[in-house]
Amino acid sequence: MVPAAERRVCGLRFDRLLRALVALGCEVRQGKGSEVNVYRRGGRIARVGHHHGNRALSPRHVRVVLDLLDLPVADLLAALA
Repeated sequence: MVPAAERRVCGLRFDRLLRALVALGCEVRQGKGSEVNVYRRGGRIARVGHHHGNRALSPRHVRVVLDLLDLPVADLLAALA
């Protein structure tokens, strides 16, 4: 069983999430319109809407992006520290 601290994700600002994903080896590209595509080798493409400025993403949205990219929460938390 995974400890509760490793399963919890906090809400993040858009720019901070992208910086952490780049630090984890993800590629960030401009998508169609105001979307941003995040790609990780071995994972799928996660499309994140960037319709407004540096908006806050909910913990659920951050978790969906991590699941699409096959990234563990512990890696994201380590990249944010």
